[in-house]
Amino acid sequence: MGVSVYVNGSDISDYVVSVERSHSLCRPISTATIYHTWDTGGFSTYEPVVIYEDGTKVFTGYTQEISVKRMNPELYILAKDPLIRAADTWIDTEIVTNQEWLIYWLSYFLNLSGVSFTAGTTTNKYMPPNTSWQIGSAYEHIVTLSKMLGWYIFSDPDGIIHVQDVSIGASSKTIATKSNILNFKRARSLDRARNATIVFGYGNLFSKQTTTVAGISDERVAVMASPLVGTQALADELAVTMLADFSKIGDEKNAKITGDPNLKIADTVTVKERFSKTNQPCLVTSIESRYQETYEMDITLDERCPSFWGYAPYPSGYYGAGSGIYKSTWGGGLYVLFSGEWNPINGNLPETAKQVYWFDVDESVIFAATAVGLYRSMDLGESYTKIPLTIPSGVYTQTEMVPIGVEIDKVEPNIVWAVAYNTAVVGVYRTEDFGETWECIGL
Repeated sequence: MGVSVYVNGSDISDYVVSVERSHSLCRPISTATIYHTWDTGGFSTYEPVVIYEDGTKVFTGYTQEISVKRMNPELYILAKDPLIRAADTWIDTEIVTNQEWLIYWLSYFLNLSGVSFTAGTTTNKYMPPNTSWQIGSAYEHIVTLSKMLGWYIFSDPDGIIHVQDVSIGASSKTIATKSNILNFKRARSLDRARNATIVFGYGNLFSKQTTTVAGISDERVAVMASPLVGTQALADELAVTMLADFSKIGDEKNAKITGDPNLKIADTVTVKERFSKTNQPCLVTSIESRYQETYEMDITLDERCPSFWGYAPYPSGYYGAGSGIYKSTWGGGLYVLFSGEWNPINGNLPETAKQVYWFDVDESVIFAATAVGLYRSMDLGESYTKIPLTIPSGVYTQTEMVPIGVEIDKVEPNIVWAVAYNTAVVGVYRTEDFGETWECIGL
């Protein structure tokens, strides 16, 4: 077959049964799935993978998962692009900022992850004062920064990570009905259009922008919440930028085409499809490639990515930032509000506890990891109790732990996990009684 696969420098192409690739501007990490016979030697995770299709390099990454299908029998290898290194790079100490440019910190975390990258340039966005990068993965910080800068993240065939603005440019190739299009669908839709944007920032920072979108009569809002938005000017700028993007009516195209190894994410292509009256340049936003007995691709053109802007790792209908925890009166999720509002559910939380790192909600139970400890509410935010997390005295001089993550089991909500740290150690905790008693299950 016309696909070549190299794992850790060894050519395993003769044993490959099929190769599938997935690249999308809406999902930063691209993947490749390789199915092959058992006749090759053993594999380990984090071995370099390079894939060629019809002699052209299309993917560079690392093995992440290896499994066996004994009924076939086949071996299955999942590989991910080099950005996975950032997901596996752990920041184990708090890093204090000093109002540096956002691009400085983006480069810092990418370099720390050991990936090759190119990034856009900007000089007008900087870190707010009195902020710091908390314990977590470099990937989390990179994604946060890219959203604040309004950029996308994607990898190229050589494994270089690009963090930059993406727009339609000069067309590099043409796909057409009587040439390489096997199936085509075009849909103009208001589903992802918004006529208002809201940005919540550090403390009580808030900005809302509105406009008129033909066909939308009620208010539909795209929301961004981040304690790193530290100035009113930045909040206003982000809200205006978001509105310019989200007020556009969607005109998404989906095509099944014959495989083309030279087609890449963020390319501009000219589409000539006579039945849908399409004859225009379009942006390639997603590629799903399959190389087995035939070579085909499912591509998406001009796809909108609201989740790119509307990032907030919180339960649907809630958000938490530098001023506490809030609930949507509409209750329909974080990204879209229809004439809704955000109401505080901070109860008796002290002001120092309103710097929320992470929280989780199940029915009326809330667990909030804050700058001054773990808090629990059993009445959906009307009142809170501080839950101490400690390590055995005498093991370390500082026994009080600061929580940075919390997760309620969705099947058995009485079981909760928490991650916390102090100056010496990171600990994992578990409770089976809604937080009444905790067990430290790992340091």
